Amino acid sequence: MCVHMEDDQLIIRKTMKQLEQELNPNHFPRINRSAIVNLVNISRLSPNSNGEYVALLHSGAQVKVSRKYKYKLEQLRNSSTDLV
Repeated sequence: MCVHMEDDQLIIRKTMKQLEQELNPNHFPRINRSAIVNLVNISRLSPNSNGEYVALLHSGAQVKVSRKYKYKLEQLRNSSTDLV
């Protein structure tokens, strides 16, 4: 699996499930079968016509948010803005 960081990319030998269990889900939510993102790096969520979202990251990258994970992501984003 590849872990993308701001200035680097690492290859690690773990499954997504293992990595997900090691990270704080309030800061690093899973957003589809193959992506976990740092919540603070999401600048905007745009709805897709098929019920999914596209997460626009501060880096300019776009990542698909599947329907399965979009409700949890919305809850996390709303609760993080309540804390600011």
